[in-house]
Amino acid sequence: MRMFPARLRSWFALCCLLILGACSLAPTQPLPPRQFDLGGAQLPAAPGGQPVQLQDCSAPAWLDTTAMNYRLNWRDPLQLQVFRDSRWVAPPCALLAQRLREVLTGGDSPPPRTLHLALDRFEQDFDSTSSSRVVIRLRATLMVPGTTPLARSRTFERELPVADPDAAHGVLALSQASDALLGELRAWALEP
Repeated sequence: MRMFPARLRSWFALCCLLILGACSLAPTQPLPPRQFDLGGAQLPAAPGGQPVQLQDCSAPAWLDTTAMNYRLNWRDPLQLQVFRDSRWVAPPCALLAQRLREVLTGGDSPPPRTLHLALDRFEQDFDSTSSSRVVIRLRATLMVPGTTPLARSRTFERELPVADPDAAHGVLALSQASDALLGELRAWALEP
């Protein structure tokens, strides 16, 4: 059997190395995005009194998804962006509604006040590469039954700094901001 010339053996070895290298560079399955919720409400249950029921919560199309939104205010404050590897388990309106129902006074009699919410902002804003804060803004309309039904409206907004500028710490800050905002909203809704 005749031996391969040295030059041919070198080419053969190089081809084998390239094939093995290509196998190691094959694309791997990307990890699924991490999913977050707001956790359980940290507010005590509402005191007794006039029952309030949450009727609905609406949001514009860009907030009516499970995407986690952020802005790079230091670069382009008019561009809303989405975290690639993090998602909400449900749209923010659904998360807030669930949290609020946990702490509102229930009941049907006397006829309850009904609460309608419209979520305008629920995002993390980066003011620099090392500093961020969360912003929540929603409008609430309270329908009070009576001989002359009464509607009251108010806008609630809350901002909190984020300990570390990443998605996971943004979720924690949004959870804390939600509790503070919903506590203020609940007190307003239960006013006589």
